[in-house]
Amino acid sequence: MKTQFASLSPYIIQNIALDDDGVLGVPVLLTSYTKTDKNKIAPVIEYIVGTQMERIGLEDDLSILTDLIEEYIVVVVDYQGAPEAKGLGLEASIQTVRRRIMDYSLTFEDRKVLREGDNWVLPAGCRLKRHIPYFDIREHAPLGTLDYIVKIWNEDFTEVRGNVPITFPDGTVKLVRDIHPTKVEECLQPNGEPIELKLHLDIIYPSMPKEGTRCPVMIGAASRQSTTGNWIMPSSPNYFTEFLYRGYAVMLFEHAYIPMARRDHYGYFPDGPSYKNESCDRHHGLGFQAGIRSSCAAVRLLRYLIRTDSDLWALDEGAFGMICISKTGYNYALGITHPENLTEKRFLAPYHGECADGVEQPFLTYPDGTPIPSNVQAMYSVSGSGSYYAREDMCPVLTTVGEEESALSFYRSVMENGMQYNTETLYYTVPRLGHSHALGYDPKYRLDMYGMVIDFMDTHLMQNHGECAYISPADSTVIREDEPIVLHFTGKVERCEVEEKVTIRDVYGKNIPFRDEVLYGGAVHKLIADLPPASAIFVSVPEGVTLANGVKTSRAKEACYQVTIEHPRKYGAMTGKVVDEQNEVTLSFGKVAWRAKDAPLSLRFKTVGESAQLLGVYRNGERLGTVGVGPEGFYDFDLTGIETANEPLTLTLRAEKKIGVREHLSVDFAKEGAPYVLTLNDGVEARRETIGTREVLCIDRDLYNYDKTAGYSLSIPLKESEWTSEDFGRKFRIHGEFMTPNAFAPHAVNFSVHYNRDPKSRYVDQFNASAHLVHTNECAGEWLGDTIEFSVSNPDFLLPDIDKRCVRIGHDLGVLYVGPMRVEEITTAVTIADGTDGVAPRLMQPGYKHG
Repeated sequence: MKTQFASLSPYIIQNIALDDDGVLGVPVLLTSYTKTDKNKIAPVIEYIVGTQMERIGLEDDLSILTDLIEEYIVVVVDYQGAPEAKGLGLEASIQTVRRRIMDYSLTFEDRKVLREGDNWVLPAGCRLKRHIPYFDIREHAPLGTLDYIVKIWNEDFTEVRGNVPITFPDGTVKLVRDIHPTKVEECLQPNGEPIELKLHLDIIYPSMPKEGTRCPVMIGAASRQSTTGNWIMPSSPNYFTEFLYRGYAVMLFEHAYIPMARRDHYGYFPDGPSYKNESCDRHHGLGFQAGIRSSCAAVRLLRYLIRTDSDLWALDEGAFGMICISKTGYNYALGITHPENLTEKRFLAPYHGECADGVEQPFLTYPDGTPIPSNVQAMYSVSGSGSYYAREDMCPVLTTVGEEESALSFYRSVMENGMQYNTETLYYTVPRLGHSHALGYDPKYRLDMYGMVIDFMDTHLMQNHGECAYISPADSTVIREDEPIVLHFTGKVERCEVEEKVTIRDVYGKNIPFRDEVLYGGAVHKLIADLPPASAIFVSVPEGVTLANGVKTSRAKEACYQVTIEHPRKYGAMTGKVVDEQNEVTLSFGKVAWRAKDAPLSLRFKTVGESAQLLGVYRNGERLGTVGVGPEGFYDFDLTGIETANEPLTLTLRAEKKIGVREHLSVDFAKEGAPYVLTLNDGVEARRETIGTREVLCIDRDLYNYDKTAGYSLSIPLKESEWTSEDFGRKFRIHGEFMTPNAFAPHAVNFSVHYNRDPKSRYVDQFNASAHLVHTNECAGEWLGDTIEFSVSNPDFLLPDIDKRCVRIGHDLGVLYVGPMRVEEITTAVTIADGTDGVAPRLMQPGYKHG
């Protein structure tokens, strides 16, 4: 077989011609080269040539390959210029060929090769720098870590891997269970050498890009035992090949495992006691103890390399993106500007998280002494445990969750953060997706989820892209006339752009005016309009909508909806303000034609502005029922069953509550019988203590005990019974005070309102009533207070099987003092829209059609 690299012919170990690549239906040539000893295990690189993709690195292939074959088996995968070899289909093709190589479907004669862990894809023009140390557990991990590793060996690891032999250099063999280390140096690899305590990273980068090019960097936090673990798995790709083809560099760094659990040591040992799991990383990681500081070190090292050798590393140190999933979810913390100052989630007994005296974290400054940033500029995070690290300066975040995913709480938390801190946030619930990154075509959103991730990162890192990602509800959905239509962009869009360019039209082409509520840092626009019932409407987001990065969208998005078939009968009403108890507005309707008594009939009215009130509906002095009123929008009251035969109908809406602020609940932990519920697990103690002149509740978590999971639940019920439609619109202001006495305490107290919705509908788009109190070393010993407001403002939360609402408090501290808490209820006036200010109140007969 002819090869295009004649000078490398002596080093060919295999030639294979595939008639079909398995995806694109094109022939592919595979030529394998190496100078490595065939009797030794060698890592593998697939070097991709002959595609239709733009070449970013301009260094010639021969020069790159000549260097690579010194250390690797290099499989040159040649697509021979096939027109189909481009786009996301090429990525699928490469992974298919790669899988055949790793599964030995394509052999290397009698050569020994590492399979899953040591395998990389390099587009033509790219180089690989591998196994660069960035963090030393011995030096940089918290005090106590080395003792913890020894303890894991003796009390857990030996139970699972006890029969594995350790072969020493002199030929002596011992079993794992026969080794009883007292210090970390006595914990051994299978070859008898001490376990590896350094973490490493790999960088794939375009070599010699055109002058002036600075490539953004996509960072992969490995959640498997090798840096390429996620990238290799066909069920959970990390998109890195496509990013490389788009002009990114890729950095992959190791997970902070207990060293024995590394793939190149003994591998996972999750089938044993898993060291009581500690509510921690079941696969024996140090992520909760050293994850943030080690991840920050990896990011800082790359910036250091870029700054100190900018000719070799033609990378943009101000454009780093990150992808993390599952046990690496703590890397979400790298989305804030100074993650290196955060405290790790968990300490080790009896230490407080510090390093050895005189030891600094690595790569804190450039050679000139300037601090090196540890943060990234865009984040795609799936599942994990880092959502509580969010701050006001959080970078743009993409998150997804599958319908089969168990860790829905992370998805919800990320969305809460986006609402609370007004962060650019893009979010999807993905059908048929489990514990994985988003991939494949999604019929609900009608887009390729893989491409969506690329679009998001291009918007924030390449600064050359921006799209309307999707419109919700999904296209061709039946909606209510008051249901908002939500536009989701890959980045921030100003309100004026949406108001100027986005249209909602009826079937006659007439524009329907809308109000734009801007959410999530401008990435989400909620369009609120009075939609014509029993009619189709069309929402159009054209090409050319300008994002905040100055780029115009290149694709139009459209959606069509059928508004529910509800037609107003004759109506005419006087409207006004409902401002206080016994203040009211009378609605007078003309004669209502004869109808069966049990035929559907309802009153619909619209409110203007936010409100919190309970309205009574009266007829002839008789109260027919009540309507809870909250956010601006439409409200319905069922009139089915009242007599309306051919006579005028007069209804009165009356405020049932006085406006103002009144105490709803007071919790004094010093008193017996105070309205709260405290549930303690092992390792948690609760007691009353006197601080100053007041008695408070002290929750003491035993964070420093290896064997206990120290958890608790402190909740304050807002209502003892189930919530009903009468509660809709109720608004609460909740004030709490907290104090931690320890200067080394972690950073956050979670203070939130908890609610559960119908289990048949697992996903909701918005969450409210959440606060995160920041405890730093400087404020230890000081009382910090915060106030959150919570409105019962989503009808989805008023189903009969919902749990009672309550305030919940959680923390990651050793000791937390909780002071008295106060809950106030806020009641406001209601303004009902009339025909000049909106849609006048009217009677509705669902399904009725005018003749």
